[in-house]
Amino acid sequence: MPGVSSNVVGVTHPAIAAKVANPLCVVAGQGVNQILGVAIGAATPSSASSRVRFSDEDQHAALNGLAELRSTVDELVPDPKIAHSLDAKLDATTNSVLALRITPALNQINAFANEVNALKNSGRISPATATIMKTKHGTVKNSISNIH
Repeated sequence: MPGVSSNVVGVTHPAIAAKVANPLCVVAGQGVNQILGVAIGAATPSSASSRVRFSDEDQHAALNGLAELRSTVDELVPDPKIAHSLDAKLDATTNSVLALRITPALNQINAFANEVNALKNSGRISPATATIMKTKHGTVKNSISNIH
C-alpha cells in the first residue's frame, strides 16, 4: 500500500508490531496511532496526550505472568481436558492484553479463577493446586490492571 510504512517505531513486542505493521490494518492516509486510538511507547507524539497511554513494561509483565500461569496449569493439571479449558481462558486473556483490551482481559482472567474455584469445589483439582493457580492469578490480574 503506497505511503504506509511497515516499520512501527517504539513497538517492541513482536505480536503487536506484526499486527500494527500489517498494511491491511492501516487505512490509507492515516497513521497507526490514529487508527488504533492508542499511543505506543516512546514513539508517541506529545499531541496524543489525551489518548490512552501504556507502558511496555506493564504489558510485558502481564504477558510474562500469563505465560508462567499457563506453564503452571500445564505442569499441575493432569487431565488434558481441564488443562485445555484453563489454557483457552489464558490464551483469550493473552490476546486481549496484546490488543490492549484491558476490561475483557480482566473478565477473562476472572473466568479462569472462577473455573479454578469450581474445579476445586468439585474435587477435580486439589486444593493445593487451586491455591497455587489462584495466587498466580492474583499476580497476573494486578499486572493487567497496571496497564494504562
